[in-house]
Amino acid sequence: MNEFCPKCGSTKGPFIDGFCEKCYLEDHELIETPEEFEVQKCNSCGRVRLFGKWVDFSKENLAVFFEKKIKLKELASPKVEIELIEKESDEFEVKIVVAGEIAGERIQTQKTVPLHLAPITCPSCGKLSAGYFEAKIQVRWQKERDERREKKIYFELKRALKKQQAFDPLAVITKHETVPTGEDIFIGSNKAARIALSQLKKKFNAKILSTKKLVGRNESGRNKYRFTYRLKL
Repeated sequence: MNEFCPKCGSTKGPFIDGFCEKCYLEDHELIETPEEFEVQKCNSCGRVRLFGKWVDFSKENLAVFFEKKIKLKELASPKVEIELIEKESDEFEVKIVVAGEIAGERIQTQKTVPLHLAPITCPSCGKLSAGYFEAKIQVRWQKERDERREKKIYFELKRALKKQQAFDPLAVITKHETVPTGEDIFIGSNKAARIALSQLKKKFNAKILSTKKLVGRNESGRNKYRFTYRLKL
C-alpha cells in the first residue's frame, strides 16, 4: 500500500513522521526568529551597531549577526544561507534559507523576517558634530612659507586619514584654520593623527615636536589628553 499524507492526502514523498514535507513544515516551525529584526543605524555615517560595535553596513556583517540571532529546531547537520533583500530605501527583509535532515530525510525550509533600521547618531558622529578633536597639527615654516607645498601636505594628510576611516571613524579633519605662520589642522583621533604624521615626516622631510594637555577623564576614569604636533618644515 502506498504511503500517503493523512492531512492533505498526497502520496508524494518524502514523508516525515507520516506527513508529507509540505504539511510537516506547516505544522513545525523549524526556524525560530523574532517577528522583526531591529538594528541601529547611524543617520550620519551609515554604520550599524552589531554585537555592541559600530561596523560598516554590509550584507556580510549583517548575515553574521542574523545567523547568531536565529534558533533551529529538529534539524541535523543544518546549513544556513542568509540574504538581505532591499524593498525600498532603507526598508529591508531578511531571507533565511535552511537545509538539513529530519528522520533521515533531507529537507529545505525558509523564512522571511522584516528588518527595521532604527535611526540614531553613533558616539563617534556625536563627538564630531560637537567639534571633538584629540589632536592638533600645526604646520610651521622655519624659513619662507610655501603655500603650494602646504596644500600638498594637507592633501596627503587627508589621504592618510581616509585609509584609516574603515576602522577608526574619528580619523577625519574636524577643523582647518590658516594662521600667519602656517596652518592649524584639528583631527578627531590622536592615533590616526600619529600614523598620518609618520608618513608626512618621511615624505616631506619634516621635524615633529609634540606636547599634550590634560583635558579630563574618560568613562573608565583614565586621564584624557589633547595632543599638539608641530610639523616644522
